[in-house]
Amino acid sequence: MHVSISPPSWLGHCPYCNSWVEMNLRSCPHCKKAYSAEQIRAIQNECKKRKRESQRAIYLVLGLAAGLGIFIVIDLELYKLWF
Repeated sequence: MHVSISPPSWLGHCPYCNSWVEMNLRSCPHCKKAYSAEQIRAIQNECKKRKRESQRAIYLVLGLAAGLGIFIVIDLELYKLWF
């Protein structure tokens, strides 16, 4: 089974060879092609989008954990009152 791990948020895809590259590079270290200003912005936007998505996932997990914790505390308090 192959598990795909998301790369760090400072890596984006090269528009030419699709390899992972750092978001502030001016050319690809793999295929050696230079990027235009628009391509650099596209790589940076890809990185920012992936970072926002990972932050949303973390907030969702923390929110669910907090909700579950509150539910358990309330349930235990009600259990104490009934018995």
